[in-house]
Amino acid sequence: REEKFPGGPDMIRLLADDASATAIFKEFLESFHALTGTEQRLNDLLKRTPSADSGNWIDEERNFCSALLQNQGALKDLGLYNQVRQECMLAGLQPAVEAYEGGMDAEQLQDAYRKGVYTALISETISRDDVLSSFSGASFEEAVRQFKIMDDAVMQKTRTEILRKLVSRIPTPWTSPEAGLELTLLRKAIGSTARGMSIRKLFDRIPHILPALCPCMLMSPNSVAQYLAQQNDLFDIVIFDEASQLPTCKAAGTLYRAKDAVIVGDPKQMPPTSFFSGSGPEVEDLQLDDLDSILEDALALGVPSLYLKWHYRSSHESLIAFSNRHFYENRMLTFPSANDRERRVKTVRVDGVYRNGTNPKEAEAVVQEILRRYLDPELRSQSVGVVTFNVKQQALIENLLMRQYQRDPALDEWANSGEDPLFVKNLENVQGDERDAILFSITYGPDERGRISMNFGPINQEGGSKRLNVAFSRSRISMTVFASMGPEDMKVTDTSPEGVVAFRDFLSYADGGSLGGSAGKKAGAEEDDGILQSVRSFIEESGYRCETMVGHSDFRLDIAVIDPYEPEEYMLGVLLDGDSYRRTANTRDREVSQAGVLKNLGWSLYRIWTVDWWDNRERELRRLLRELEKQKELSQKRAEERKAKLEREKEEAEAREAEARRRNEELKSELDAAEAEVIAEAESGMYNESSI
Repeated sequence: REEKFPGGPDMIRLLADDASATAIFKEFLESFHALTGTEQRLNDLLKRTPSADSGNWIDEERNFCSALLQNQGALKDLGLYNQVRQECMLAGLQPAVEAYEGGMDAEQLQDAYRKGVYTALISETISRDDVLSSFSGASFEEAVRQFKIMDDAVMQKTRTEILRKLVSRIPTPWTSPEAGLELTLLRKAIGSTARGMSIRKLFDRIPHILPALCPCMLMSPNSVAQYLAQQNDLFDIVIFDEASQLPTCKAAGTLYRAKDAVIVGDPKQMPPTSFFSGSGPEVEDLQLDDLDSILEDALALGVPSLYLKWHYRSSHESLIAFSNRHFYENRMLTFPSANDRERRVKTVRVDGVYRNGTNPKEAEAVVQEILRRYLDPELRSQSVGVVTFNVKQQALIENLLMRQYQRDPALDEWANSGEDPLFVKNLENVQGDERDAILFSITYGPDERGRISMNFGPINQEGGSKRLNVAFSRSRISMTVFASMGPEDMKVTDTSPEGVVAFRDFLSYADGGSLGGSAGKKAGAEEDDGILQSVRSFIEESGYRCETMVGHSDFRLDIAVIDPYEPEEYMLGVLLDGDSYRRTANTRDREVSQAGVLKNLGWSLYRIWTVDWWDNRERELRRLLRELEKQKELSQKRAEERKAKLEREKEEAEAREAEARRRNEELKSELDAAEAEVIAEAESGMYNESSI
């Protein structure tokens, strides 16, 4: 270490020429070498790299040794740190070590390290995969468009081919002697309107041509028993629809006539109504006892089952969200609407009184709403259904409507013509029906003394919640609940029937309450996954408001941008190839059906592909900003059109309101007479008490 000696090599040579200094110099050199050797061992022990010469080396070493003496307790930790540091350097983590020693916080360093590892892994994965390395969002979306075209073409060709094959199988007199004779018999039966021959006998006499002429027959179980022979394997397959409504004893005869069966139904819907039948004899052997329906029996037997998740009816998620949460454990796949911030289930509070099984005020309010819809040019195109809790309220509303039909034949034609005429039904017979708008008369409420009974008829019985589920899930566009009481009026305890608890919760939901429980964001639907938060931050920094993970079911729309001109609606939905995309394994559902459903629900959609984002983040943000600006301009035009339309319709609305007031006055004058008529009929025994 001659360079460390004061004066350097020249001073060493000068001292060596002086004999008197040689001995002293030799001793000095020995001490110096011992010092530098000790220094080297110390540096090796502490994993220390001495700094370059920048001053007096002796002073620097003295200061260093003094610091060691003052911090002897930290020497072990320093040694451990240096050991770990060396391992990190050997493992290729020099950037992380330098960042830490440069002052980066340990937690930040961990995140930075993970980011670096993930970045390296992603780059390596993309570079090794031919599909990912050549991926382009634009070309992929074009492939999806072509797939949809081909898929639609295949579906149409399949329909045509099936029809062609069925037509080719229609027998002719020259097909076979048996076919010729049976065709002659069938023509004679048609020409004579089957005089002297029952349909069953006719079917028995044309066994060869019947399957060819009618390869698929739509029949009730009673019709099967009445018209078809008791012959095993008469059909290849039998399909039961609404199987929750079909008793096993009635399904058995149909099952006997087919090789295979498909049983379709919803165990959360109503079982067959048994109010008018006895309890029947007790069966000691449970294996010989039937459950409520063929569906329940099939499930109990462990027949292979498939859960159909897609919900098709409701055009607004709020219409099915309650049932999905309370009855289906959020397993149904529902889709948010572009106006999802608005709820389509609402309550109209009525100052009604429940007496003699009816609520006249609610009946009047329901009829008034029907008249309002009839007079409104936009609402008139929507079909209407009325659901009541019991048969007396149903009869009261029907009587009030009948009087309005007599006054206005045009109202009668509007209500009772068309593909979906207006219906008024109670809980027991509304299953299977659906309408655009459902008006639900709760019926129950305070009596003349203001007391509310907690006896809600069949709702208090076992399975009462199934009856509620039927009523709650009938509407396509909107549901209006007419109630004379609120959830706060219901005294629910731990021992209350399941149906009563569901009834209270539904009233709360219809009043604007939350779904609660799992209706919130689903565990596992991570908001922080992928690029979602980066996109959200960019949208908000660009001056727009947005929400993430919009929806109540397993399917969530990643980002929904709020319309600046209509805050109750969304302007744009941004889809990412994240968690919801990954969980959808079927190509048609993932690339075509889901987007198609969302567009039908009013969404304007924009896709961001992760690989495109990885390749050029700034380019994708510029594209997104252009789309936001485009949608904003369209929204502004729609807002201006709505404003102009409202101004044009103002006078028409005033005229309709005047007509509605006139009709309401007439309705009130007729209400007492109609109510008295219904009550008189009930007291005369027309309605069985068990049904009300």
